[in-house]
Amino acid sequence: MVLKYVKALLNLSETRVLETDIGIVTPYIRQVYRLKELLKSRGYSDVEVGTTEVFQGREKRIIIISSVRAQHDLLLFDRKYKLGFVSNEKRLNVALTRAMSKLIIIGCPNVLRFDCNWLRFIEFCEEKRSYFGAKRDVRDDVLKKDVLQRLGEVNSPDQPYTLQ
Repeated sequence: MVLKYVKALLNLSETRVLETDIGIVTPYIRQVYRLKELLKSRGYSDVEVGTTEVFQGREKRIIIISSVRAQHDLLLFDRKYKLGFVSNEKRLNVALTRAMSKLIIIGCPNVLRFDCNWLRFIEFCEEKRSYFGAKRDVRDDVLKKDVLQRLGEVNSPDQPYTLQ
């Protein structure tokens, strides 16, 4: 997906975008190496790729964020070992604020929504009609009541469950 966006941006006819205008932020160094290799093999060696720390204190005209995670159980691993930026508020803030004019985020909304900061950002994008792609699961009050009722039937009343 990152390569598709880079290619599309560089082929825009109405606005000239240079490779040096694009920065790609990804939380894991192996993902950085993989993306650099992929971009170089396609002739896009001037697109900058790095972790959040590489872009600290700097901006690019266009930022593409690849959140990488596609399984929510790996978020617990990341949180335990302080990896990535999905559950690290400071690194997330840096990643989200590096773009001067266009921010593109590639990620799985049904994984990212497990982090309250990402969920708020996704909801903000939906509100502003700037969210595109896979639909995220939305837990409305009817669904919550149904789940709570079913859990209540399985568990004793002195140990209630609450959903957020």
